[in-house]
Amino acid sequence: MDTGNVEKGQANWVLAFDASCGTCREVSEAVRRVCGGKLEVLPLMHRDVEQWRERALGAEAAWVPTLLRVRDAEVRAWTGKALAAPLVRRLGLRSTLRVLTALGQLRQDAHAPVTGPEEKSGVGRKQFLRLGAGIVVAGGLVLTGRTPSFAEDRQVAAKAWVEANRNQLPQSYDAVIAYNLEYRRAIYRELPASARRQLWLEQLQRYRADHPSLTAEQHHALDHITAIAEKESTFAPRRVASHSARKEEQDVKETAVQAFGHDEAYAILASLGPSTPPDPLAITARPIACTCSDESDWCTNDTYCKKNASSCDVTGSGCGQFWEWACNGRCRN
Repeated sequence: MDTGNVEKGQANWVLAFDASCGTCREVSEAVRRVCGGKLEVLPLMHRDVEQWRERALGAEAAWVPTLLRVRDAEVRAWTGKALAAPLVRRLGLRSTLRVLTALGQLRQDAHAPVTGPEEKSGVGRKQFLRLGAGIVVAGGLVLTGRTPSFAEDRQVAAKAWVEANRNQLPQSYDAVIAYNLEYRRAIYRELPASARRQLWLEQLQRYRADHPSLTAEQHHALDHITAIAEKESTFAPRRVASHSARKEEQDVKETAVQAFGHDEAYAILASLGPSTPPDPLAITARPIACTCSDESDWCTNDTYCKKNASSCDVTGSGCGQFWEWACNGRCRN
């Protein structure tokens, strides 16, 4: 659903609440997957939402969760407990249950290092617990306008988990990438250089095997990337990147992007395991871990890595090329 391209006469339903943009995007994606375009989730600070709320509720509208129905110039708004009934009517019972379950999944995943197998059918214990967790999240959203910062919860949980399992951390490629992104980063930072090197060599080897129709230019780019990954010095600890290291990083990036495009190049040499590009809109109320490196910048969608953005917590590695660069910023427009 695009708030800027609503067809004439068509009702656009929006649930707006006070949350970080990063959290909002996670909730919005969860809702989008399961409600068939019936509802969009946006932050109260969104430009369109501010205009709609002022039109329906006045310039001094309370900063509370708001359900909006926008049809051409007509805007209707519900707040507080009054929004529950029209929200359920809009979604229908089945979609409402799907949304609650999806929100519960987000809440549970924030504390789960590995996502377990889904139950095949019926409402099993896991689905029931997710539904209950989703009710908690939805209740907080509707009554207070706030949701947990899922990304922040995952980062805190990952750090604690690694501390508790420091002597038995996974090192094989399949074992490491089975973990959620925040856990992968936390695990990677604690592995010896030899293990980190082997993880990337395995990823490059698998990529080549999984893509038999690569062009000559792409094969050449992979050869170049692999040669850099084979060097032990690539994964050696360093306090400050040298001029030669920065130049090498830039040369490899240019070669990869030219051969594969930015997003695919990111997936190959800047994301260990399933690719999750840094979120340029992620803003949180409290400082969380930095997610990009201003020296090995892989931010997407015309954004850049702003050093110390949102006073994020700096870590010595886990970002940029081969995750060997300090995470010291957040992607910003």
